Amino acid sequence: MQKVEIRVEGLLDPQWSEWLEKLEVFHEDHDQTLLKGQITDQATLYGILKKLRDLGLKLILVMVADI
Repeated sequence: MQKVEIRVEGLLDPQWSEWLEKLEVFHEDHDQTLLKGQITDQATLYGILKKLRDLGLKLILVMVADI
């Protein structure tokens, strides 16, 4: 398992959590959204990043740590 944090520009509705591998959705200052949670592997991370790209969201930060 890996712990992941992804920050994107714009406010993403929390209902997208299920579609984004159940990552928690937090709204932050400066019109940004933070996605946090655990993923199983790098393939899952790439799938999430592809979905964010398809939504047209600009990536600000991606952090991954093994747990």
